[in-house]
Amino acid sequence: MPLSLFAFAIFYGGMVCIAGVLGNKQVALGPLAVEAGIFAFLLLVVTSSAVAELHGQSTAKRLVLIGFVPLLISLALTLIVLQVPPSHDMDRYRLSAVESERRRAMAPYVLEEVSGFYLGRELKIPRG
Repeated sequence: MPLSLFAFAIFYGGMVCIAGVLGNKQVALGPLAVEAGIFAFLLLVVTSSAVAELHGQSTAKRLVLIGFVPLLISLALTLIVLQVPPSHDMDRYRLSAVESERRRAMAPYVLEEVSGFYLGRELKIPRG
């Protein structure tokens, strides 16, 4: 495997994963409001185009298809980690009533975001 293709593949896999993380924030571009993940996806388009030019169209298509593997693995890991109970040795604050209240207060916002809605206001984090 050529070194350039290896570098593109590593970069592509990382960008696929981080695009999902960045997509949790909506940013303002002038009058437009877009998910921040669009920037990573634009880099993915540029990367796949560069691979197509340097290594051929079929290699670029394979890169795009294989790029879904780290995305699916990161999704599965996220779901697993969210289901595993926290350690009793974890930082006390993260197990505190204040943190539990913060998480409870944030839950409706997260549900709204997953459903595709954006509330457009800042969260008020309760102080204890």
